[in-house]
Amino acid sequence: MIGTAIDITSRKLVEEQLRRREADLEAADRQKDEFLAMLAHELRNPLASISNASELLSRLVRSGPRTELPLAVLKQQIKQITRLVDDLLDISRIARGCITLEEKPIEIGTVIAQAVETVRPLIREKNHHFVLAATQSPMYVCGDSARLVQAILNVLHNAAKYTERHGEIHLQVLDSESEIAIEIRDNGAGISPELLPHVFDLFVQSERTLDRSQGGLGIGLSVVKRLIEMHQGAVSAESEGIGRGSTFTIRLPRIPPPLQDAAGKVASVGAIARRILLVDDNPDAADSLAMLLRMDGHEVHTAYGAIEALKAADRLKPEMIFLDIGLPQMDGYEVARRLRVNNDHGPLRLVALTGYGQQEDRARSHAAGFDDHLVKPVSPQALEQIFALPIQLGN
Repeated sequence: MIGTAIDITSRKLVEEQLRRREADLEAADRQKDEFLAMLAHELRNPLASISNASELLSRLVRSGPRTELPLAVLKQQIKQITRLVDDLLDISRIARGCITLEEKPIEIGTVIAQAVETVRPLIREKNHHFVLAATQSPMYVCGDSARLVQAILNVLHNAAKYTERHGEIHLQVLDSESEIAIEIRDNGAGISPELLPHVFDLFVQSERTLDRSQGGLGIGLSVVKRLIEMHQGAVSAESEGIGRGSTFTIRLPRIPPPLQDAAGKVASVGAIARRILLVDDNPDAADSLAMLLRMDGHEVHTAYGAIEALKAADRLKPEMIFLDIGLPQMDGYEVARRLRVNNDHGPLRLVALTGYGQQEDRARSHAAGFDDHLVKPVSPQALEQIFALPIQLGN
């Protein structure tokens, strides 16, 4: 009888160390995602105040050569910061599986047109020559229109940003029976062979120098890749090297044209002056938005806390209440529920103000009694849409 004994203590110790290291990495990754989400959300409150103040200045200051440039710069930089905050939130939500697509048949030409229109000011600013070569016949994909616009916009924005002035950007749409390919080509900075395989990785950027900092967080292309993959598509990058431009191609599954919707469109209702209660625990955000609304002819009252808001609503009997969700002591959801239960003075439109704008956030606000859901910073266009809607009794 022959027996063998092997001491595996060291191997087991190594395996245990690897398990602990993996658990530590997972915990650190979770903490990173939570931190990014918290950071992006906390940035929205001061950003809302700055955005409101910018809009106020553009209305109050007399237009002229001395004011047009600083106001234009201010508005442009607010848009840039908003994009960065949106990217931070999106990458965190995607990593945690918190993004839900609102999928429906979409004509890809309308998506491209929205993305191009959004990036056009930057293209004009840098005097780029932009060429759009789209097919004549409508082509459809199944997806979330807002998210597809975001993905194409991110690629176009990178092309415009990383191409020197008077550069060239080409967008071409290619189609086959099974897929649609959106090709965006530029003659800009290009991508090094070492970076090319990692260009869609999170926080990856090309090498920077002190005299050529292009800004950004290395998040945009990672967001593009993950959003396109959520649409069952793929995105790729090609470049012949530094200074030789780059080509990004987004491929999406093609679907047959949908049946035409026979439902009639509801005629829009012109905005009229309203009696409004605006509730936000950030006085700068509340007061600046209140000034904007007053300039449009509305009667606006402000409250900076939940209890104060409930008392003001009972006293003022407002037609509309803009209500911040993140109130201390009692959140906006509970305030909305109490307003709906105690509302005995007629029609009231409740509008949620928040830094969160995902589908589950909108569903939660609707369940609490809100009619509308606005994400900070609120644009003048979003306000116009709210005021064009009729006020009904409850929801």
